[in-house]
Order: sequence, then C-alpha cells, then structure tokens
Amino acid sequence: MNPESKRDMSSWRDRIRHTRRPLCVSLWSGAGGLDLGLEMAGFDIAVAVDNDGWAAQTHAYNSKALVLERDLSSPGATRTLLRELDLPAVALVAGGFPCQPYSRAGQNRIRHLVKHEQRSGVDERAFAWLSYVAAVQELRPRQCIAENVPELATFNGGLLLRDIVNALEDLGYSVDVRVLSARRFGVPQYRERLFIQAALPGTEIVWPEEEREGPEPTLAAAIGDLPDISPGKSWRDGERTSYEPKPGSEPPDWARAGMPKTARQWLTDHVSRNVREDDLEAFRQLPPGGTYLDVPVHLRRYRDETYTDKYKRLEWGRPSRTITAHMAKDGYWYIHPEEHRTLSIREAARIQTFPDRYQFAGYPTNRFLQIGNAVPPLLGRAVGAALQDARQGQGRASGIPRAAERLSRLGKERESMDAWRILVSEVVLGGRAGAKLFSELTKAFPDPVSALGAANGDPAVARLRELARKVLSSNEGKIPETAAEISRLAGCGPAQASVAESLITGGAPPKNVATMRMAARVAGVSATGSLTGIVFPILARLTAFGEDARTNQAAVEVARSVCRPDIPDCPACPLEEFCAHAVSGSAVVDVQTRLQLASATAG
Repeated sequence: MNPESKRDMSSWRDRIRHTRRPLCVSLWSGAGGLDLGLEMAGFDIAVAVDNDGWAAQTHAYNSKALVLERDLSSPGATRTLLRELDLPAVALVAGGFPCQPYSRAGQNRIRHLVKHEQRSGVDERAFAWLSYVAAVQELRPRQCIAENVPELATFNGGLLLRDIVNALEDLGYSVDVRVLSARRFGVPQYRERLFIQAALPGTEIVWPEEEREGPEPTLAAAIGDLPDISPGKSWRDGERTSYEPKPGSEPPDWARAGMPKTARQWLTDHVSRNVREDDLEAFRQLPPGGTYLDVPVHLRRYRDETYTDKYKRLEWGRPSRTITAHMAKDGYWYIHPEEHRTLSIREAARIQTFPDRYQFAGYPTNRFLQIGNAVPPLLGRAVGAALQDARQGQGRASGIPRAAERLSRLGKERESMDAWRILVSEVVLGGRAGAKLFSELTKAFPDPVSALGAANGDPAVARLRELARKVLSSNEGKIPETAAEISRLAGCGPAQASVAESLITGGAPPKNVATMRMAARVAGVSATGSLTGIVFPILARLTAFGEDARTNQAAVEVARSVCRPDIPDCPACPLEEFCAHAVSGSAVVDVQTRLQLASATAG
C-alpha cells in the first residue's frame, strides 16, 4: 500500500468503507505484532503509524493496512493526521507508546547518558501518551487498548499511569489496567506486558482468560523443528534455507500457517551472528540453563561480579527468557540450547509467535530490534478476542472499575482515622491485631501524651508507650506522616512505613499482603510471573492510585476484616457483586500463599 499512489489510496478507502470487520487504528504499531493478533481476532487494521522506517516497511509488507511513517510526539499533529484521513467509524484505537522511558533497561540507559552529558535528563517520549489520548478524543472509538511495560505502573510513583487513566475517564470511558503473562496465552517465553483497556458506556471491559490447564509452552515446541545452522550464515537480504522439520518434531500450528504454496519448502531469516573464538569456547562449557558464572574463570572476559548473566543458554523444556530489543546489540542472553551460537532471527520471531510467512525489513540489527519490541501476536490475539467478546456482550466483565467507585464512596462515608490511630494500627499492632484490641488501645490512649503514662504489662502497651516517647521527645510532639519519618521514629521497615503514610496522607496505594490478596481476588487473577508486576497495577486501579487517604483506609479495612486469607466473608463484603472470586465461589489458585511467602509486609 503506497500512500503516494492515488490508485492504492482509492482501493484502500473502498476496502475500509465496505469491510464487515470492526476498524482499528494502530499507533506506534512497530512491526505489527499486536496488529497481527488483533487481525486474527477479527479486527480490520485500517491505519498503522510508526516513526521507525524499517518497522513501517515490515508492517506494510505483511498487512493490508495503510502504514504511515510519522512522528506521533505532537498531540496536535496526531489529531490533524487522523482528521485528514477522513476515516469511517473507528471501533478500536490501539497503541504502544514508547516504553523506553519506563522500562528498567531504558531508565538505566537514560541515567548513563545523562551522567556523561550525552543527553538531557528530560525524555520527551515519556509524554507520548498524550498523543494517544488525543487520538482517542478525535476518533471516539467504542474501545481502546494500549500496552506498555509493567514498570509503567510504578514509574514516577505511579502518577503517570494515574494521569493516563484519569485522562481517558475524563473523555467518558471506563478504564481498567491489567498485566498479562504471555506464556499463559501460548507464547513460549517469560514475558509480561501492561495493558490499559477503555470502553464507552454500554460496553464492558473484558480481559482474556488465562490458560491454566496443561503444560507451559516450551522452547522445544516453538523452534525444535528448525534445521541446524552454522553461526555467521550469510546475512544477505532474502537469504533462504530449505525447510523440513527435524525427525520427530513438528512446527506449532501457527508457525507455518498462511505460507504461500511457492514458499512452503523454504525458511527465511534463519541466520545467526558470527561467534568469536573465545565466545565459542565459553559456549561449549555452558550446560542447558547455564549462565556466565558456569563459564571457567579463564574464559571470562567480562567482570563476573557485574555481568553474572552475560551469557545464558536456553533450555528446551522451558519457556525462553524474555525476547527484548537488546538482541539488536548482542545475543548472549539467547544461546541456543544445543548449538554453540546465539538465536537466529527466525528463532527469535518464532519465540515471539510471528509465523514464518512474516518477513522483516532492514539489516539484521533492525530485524532483531523490531522483533524484540513487538507484542507477541498470540498475546495480541487473546486480547483481541476478549475485546470482541465485550463488543458482543460476552465474557466476564471486569469488576475493578465499579469496585474502585464503591471503595471511593466507602472512603467518603467513613470516619477518617487520625495519624495517631493509624500508627497504633500499623506500627504498634503491625496491622495484625483484631478490632477489639485496637479499639481498647485507642480509646484508652487517644494521643501520645496519654500513652506516655501507660502502665507496664502488655507488650503492645509497652510498644505504644515507647512510640509516644519518641514522638514527644524527638519530633516535637508532631505525629510523623511520611514513610521516612515513621520508619526513623518507630523503627519499622520501609514497606510498613509506606502503608502507614498512604493511610495518613494518601498519594500511593496501601500495598500489603491483605490489600494485594483482595485486589487479586476481585480481579480473578492468578499470581503467575512477577507478583508485584501482576497484582500491584490492579491494586493501584482499585484504590484510584491511592490518592485519597480515606479510600486507602477503606481498602485496608475491607481487606483485613472480610477478605481474610483462609475463608473470606464474601456476603459481608461491600465489593462482593464486583468480585470475580465471590462470583466464582472458588479461591484464586495459590494467590494468598504466594503473597504471604513473597512479602514480609504486615497484612
């Protein structure tokens, strides 16, 4: 599709005006991984926009969409572009605004460049989401889906994600946030992505159901059929390898689907980097799953205290480690399970679940970059199928947005706890004591002055008296309100102090075992992958990002009083009608156990 060709543009306009599929506009579309998945789920990608020329070429070659190479950094220019396209009704706006400012690797790289005065400390890409919101405002789609790295939930203290959600809500959308583990949707790698879904009134928010039955997808299932190759095989554009599955192996169903008849005996991009002689010797010493520390000392040419995972040999029987854009620099994290080389371009694409018919433009580094930045198509398909379910009034509607509204209302209706009572609950009692003991202590000692004269006896009373002494002697009688002050005076850990601060002043979700358990149950998720990465964004959304202290207090009270770890009292819970756990009547697999084991925070 050539945007400069009147004939192509006329054909494109005719197609999108007569399609029976819901139309999608895709922004920061990259090589088209998410778009391919959405197409599999029944959407028609009308327009895809990205500022990477090689990625745009890749997308255009593999798609019927109008693919434009444009800079989307300006909200105004983005709106103008979409307006000039004069599109028919758009059902979905999808977007993956740049993730580098939020990812761990991206932030580390930015800090390094700033330190060496090679760039400004302000990363303009961190504001690209404003163009996404501008596009939604311009097109008014029924549904929206945006994706990014899980670290977006904690970037700038969670304020950025809060601003994105609030901006979409201001446009009249219901909004929810979820981190999805790709291997739960057939993707053979450990990969998590954060999705923001929004819908206009009349359409529910539906998330894909995880595949909890059966074994996890493995590297062997994804690439075990591919022929052996030698490192450094020609990088020439269009290099083809004869394809025949290895004896005893078969490709995944999706891998060879859609191959043209003339190309079924061929495999493209099955080429890998040259391997240095010293690296080759080191690779030979690595067992399956082995890392740099398994290499003999005399073969380590990097500082092993810094580069503990410089090398990583993958394992046939497990998912791959996350395929990232770092592959454009080197492939040491992705050493083949048997052969002494790093992964080929096609193997990386397979692990990302791109079918073999998908062709990539550019030099090898460009191709690795596109593949590493992509959303796995199978994950995109699962998200797209859930969006289609929502359009048709099917699937399990997310209760998080309504539960958040209920919690906010509960917070406004309840009597706010003062700072001293919160310290008694969170610091003196560690958040574990029952309501009776808390009521007795706060009634007998309503302030630090009264607590200073408490008699010896109960350990809780002794802790209360000691806290009162420190407040009155070291803090001029002022109740500490920040986590740093609370931790310094009370001698508690930073996590415990942070919860206390969130209950006193707000500003952050009250993250502890009890509230994380409640968030997981309301959402109906299993704690696969990174615990904080999966559950914390749900808690943040449930508590309206912890902005209001009274909402945080309501969340903690509900989590501790009725959403108990053993047998929750669902009929007494004000969130029952929105809670997936209560509706299903069965516990979310393994959530509370893993929460308790993974966190030392008081609940």
